Amino acid sequence: MRTRIMLFVILVVSISVQAQQPLVPHNANEALETAQEALRQGNYHTADHYADMALKENRTAKQAAEVKIQAMAHLMETPQDSTRYIVALLDLHDHDRPNPIFNKLLMEYFTAPGKETELKQYIHDEIRKYPDSKWNWALNGEVCMKESNWDKAIASFKHAVSLDSTFVEAIYNIGVCEVSKAVVLHDSIEAKHEKLTPALADSIKNAYQQALASLEKVRSLDPNHKTVDWPKLLLHVYNVLDDPRKKELEESMR
Repeated sequence: MRTRIMLFVILVVSISVQAQQPLVPHNANEALETAQEALRQGNYHTADHYADMALKENRTAKQAAEVKIQAMAHLMETPQDSTRYIVALLDLHDHDRPNPIFNKLLMEYFTAPGKETELKQYIHDEIRKYPDSKWNWALNGEVCMKESNWDKAIASFKHAVSLDSTFVEAIYNIGVCEVSKAVVLHDSIEAKHEKLTPALADSIKNAYQQALASLEKVRSLDPNHKTVDWPKLLLHVYNVLDDPRKKELEESMR
């Protein structure tokens, strides 16, 4: 009887362990699905491993490459990792330029601290080769923003929007730049203890009105603010301009 009980316990434990083990992919489609799920859960080593399996089949290679490069972005630890990552990312980008994943990763990489020189050279080369790329102009705008060159940044973002009128990130950044212009002008007047003349007041108000137009456009394109977090900035603009819509926005933010 004791032997039977022990065998039963061993059997139950064995079944339980097997049930907890993830299924091993048997083909490229299953490998891709496993990699995608691992990426969603933040298991980047697992995502990278199974993406490699899915890369071997033409029908899953494109999506597998998207998973792998995103996993690589999280797995960088050494300068060598960083070099391999950017070389791979640039290669993917050259073969699939419209891909938003690759464009987003490039923006994140080149706008990171310490990448200023690399970024400027990259943008210069990209705009020369591909002047009709909205992402290149958006990146140029990001550089100008970091340098507090608001007017040049706005011009670059507007160029990007001229190439894609629904480019939410660029439209939002136009609003950010306009608000920044207004804040910098106001702060400089206070710092110098200068008088706020009607002309200066109009310049500040005009910048906020320009920001309002951009942020309202962003709100219409991205109502649930899944692409950019626009509500706080829009509320700030509403408050400055004493716009009655601020109450409705405040209530929606609670």
